Amino acid sequence: MSLIRRHVTKRVGICVISKRHDSIMATMEEPQWQPPLAYHRFCIRHLLSNFNRDHGNIELKKAFGTTVEQRQQHKVTSGLRKIGTIKPEALTWIDDVGDICKWSLCHDGGYRYGVTNTNEAEFFNYLMKGVRFLPVTKLVEFTFYHVNDHFVRSRENAFIWKDNGNIYTSHAAKIIAHDFEKATFHEVTTVNLQQGVYQVKSGQGNR
Repeated sequence: MSLIRRHVTKRVGICVISKRHDSIMATMEEPQWQPPLAYHRFCIRHLLSNFNRDHGNIELKKAFGTTVEQRQQHKVTSGLRKIGTIKPEALTWIDDVGDICKWSLCHDGGYRYGVTNTNEAEFFNYLMKGVRFLPVTKLVEFTFYHVNDHFVRSRENAFIWKDNGNIYTSHAAKIIAHDFEKATFHEVTTVNLQQGVYQVKSGQGNR
């Protein structure tokens, strides 16, 4: 991680998503990985796996997973209350995880851009499948050309998508359409038009 800061990026505000391995946790305590230089967040997939391992309850795991992805404080509070009702010890486990901003999207501050896990890194591993035990020079060559090919093809597909009159990718478009559908059940009250302050009361609708 020190070499990453020295040779890869010195960008301020970078977000690091990882599992809670002791060596990673210790590294994230170093000044160069502390806010506002960097923000450490936990991989939710690993966190839920550890939670389920220690409590062995699918209902609890589902409740915690839902709570993690909530974007409203009252829903986070409600989720934690439900977990405590099912098993009070589970709340102690969650408290021991550490700062809530490291696992709750509601408290994240937007630094992880909604990314909840390290699947992106796993995807890179998938691209590199089949190159183990090759000489170092071959590994470097394969990495460069294989990853470059992936980005070239992705860029070509993006231009085709844009030329067809699309602004967003199909995945993003589905999310936006779903949110628009949910928004039809919401009630919006203007509080201060000049400052852009509004009160939004969410309806039930089809969630």
